[in-house]
Amino acid sequence: MTDENMWMSQQIMSQLFGVAKAIIHDEYNIDETISYIKKSKDFQQRHSGYFKQSHYSLNHIYPNGLYQVSLNNKYGFIDNDCKEIIPPIYDEVGEFYDGFLCVEKNWKKGVIDIDNKVIIPFVYDEITHFGGVLFYVKKDGYWGVVDTLNQVIVPLKYEEVSFFDTCGLLLVVRNVKYGFVDIRGTEIIPCKYDEVFDMEVFDMTGMAWVRLDKKWIMIDRWVGNYLKPTITQ
Repeated sequence: MTDENMWMSQQIMSQLFGVAKAIIHDEYNIDETISYIKKSKDFQQRHSGYFKQSHYSLNHIYPNGLYQVSLNNKYGFIDNDCKEIIPPIYDEVGEFYDGFLCVEKNWKKGVIDIDNKVIIPFVYDEITHFGGVLFYVKKDGYWGVVDTLNQVIVPLKYEEVSFFDTCGLLLVVRNVKYGFVDIRGTEIIPCKYDEVFDMEVFDMTGMAWVRLDKKWIMIDRWVGNYLKPTITQ
């Protein structure tokens, strides 16, 4: 086996190992797996000279036509013609959503776009794309929400945050107490409850059972009014 064939075999085995791990975690079905392996193999064989010269490793193929590559444990992206779109300078990269990518650099996380323009600066400890222009962020132990202008939508003062429901409310925890804020960051229901029950029903009806001390109370999520007599647990 020539050195080039040996190198190609190592690259393909690395891809197979990554896909195998994904299969174990049910991230691919078998048809998608076969298609993914074939596409990866074909791409690396077609551009074997480029990969050998650049010393890049192919890690992942993205649906938007980009290929995640790595060099010295740093990650970046190339396109179908092996044009470098984002240089391999990031310690960690996520998935592209709505044209944005959460990345980590020098132990801090931020957001870039497909042109490698920094959208949200690298000042956060954790960052997750909520959707559209909104991102959950964590800094100094507290969570909040910012937009793509890095404007604070929900102040970073909560120990936990959950997703916005269909009416635009976010479940938050402050001082180990539950409450709800709206998309403008206003606390619609103050953080004073010990527990919130059945978020699915809450999302569908707008009513929620919450526990205050040892009593369960049903409230209207928009105004926090008590709707039913308290029930002692």
